[in-house]
Amino acid sequence: MRDQHFTAARPHHEASKEALERFQAQTRVLRLCQWGGAAMLFVIGAVHLNLYAREQYSLIPTIGGLFLANIVIAWTLALALALRRSRLVAGLASLFALGTLCAYVVSLFVPLFGFEEPGVSYSGGIAIAAEVLTLSAMMTLALRPNSNRRQSQWRFTIHAGRNSTGQQKRDLNSLAGLKDPHRKSRHHRLPGIPTRMTNRATATAGAVAIGLLLASCTPATSPGRSDTVVVVRSSDTSLGAALSTGAGYTLYAFSIDTPTKSKCNTGACTALWPPLLATGHPQFGPGIHSNLMTTIQRRNGAKQLAYAGHPLYTFSADTRPGQVAGQDLLQFGGRWYAVSPSGALLTKP
Repeated sequence: MRDQHFTAARPHHEASKEALERFQAQTRVLRLCQWGGAAMLFVIGAVHLNLYAREQYSLIPTIGGLFLANIVIAWTLALALALRRSRLVAGLASLFALGTLCAYVVSLFVPLFGFEEPGVSYSGGIAIAAEVLTLSAMMTLALRPNSNRRQSQWRFTIHAGRNSTGQQKRDLNSLAGLKDPHRKSRHHRLPGIPTRMTNRATATAGAVAIGLLLASCTPATSPGRSDTVVVVRSSDTSLGAALSTGAGYTLYAFSIDTPTKSKCNTGACTALWPPLLATGHPQFGPGIHSNLMTTIQRRNGAKQLAYAGHPLYTFSADTRPGQVAGQDLLQFGGRWYAVSPSGALLTKP
């Protein structure tokens, strides 16, 4: 009689094992999406931080504030996702990844708050890949089936195959790692971190990020570098002798410019790299070859000074004479270099 009960229960036993394997596989996928999405959100924040701090995007009006808000939001969502696998956090992260991805794509074709990307850079490629992976992982988490219902169905399958002695039930519960089949699931929460506390922290960080975003929407003004009469002279810098304005601020050339055309025409670029306009009658200091000085016509019709075929710009982050904070920066699709009095680019980092 006992063998007959065991034989009849074997099909249910096999079905319960298959249900357990499916449940464990789905759990592994969700865990991978959780931690992989958190890692990709951290990467998105790191890329924005690199552009904000190292590439001086913090000086671009409106865009600088948006980048700062993206850093705060990305790392807040990454922390919240690491603490708890939540549909709410996954949904917010999906919207964030989709928004940043769309903003980047739009800025490749039309100016966004005066900022236009000249092309997909190395940092931009990393950001696009991280945003696509984040969007995929977060959509998987946000649209996953109800874990309570799935686990209840799985437990029912196990209980349906138990025999009269209860031995099979104990074996299957031991296999599943369940001490009490009727015990409520913990939804993968970390011990000591209440759900309410996590939600409050996420909401507070989101409010701070929105506040930073709103505060950054006021257009900033870059410090002036032009003189009433434009003076170009040679100044001593850490790179050696370099062209500068009459006040001693270093002049730079853009590597993708041509001798007759400036590629720095967007509002964001000109705010960060003000062109040296030919107002009045330019004057030249010692060591400057006047025969190398020419002018080009900008897109808006203004005249810009060029030296040895290099249109000249100042850099808004240079706060004192002789500073070369813009040297060798990669921004707006090209690099920026100081110019020597001979007309050569100083490519030393």
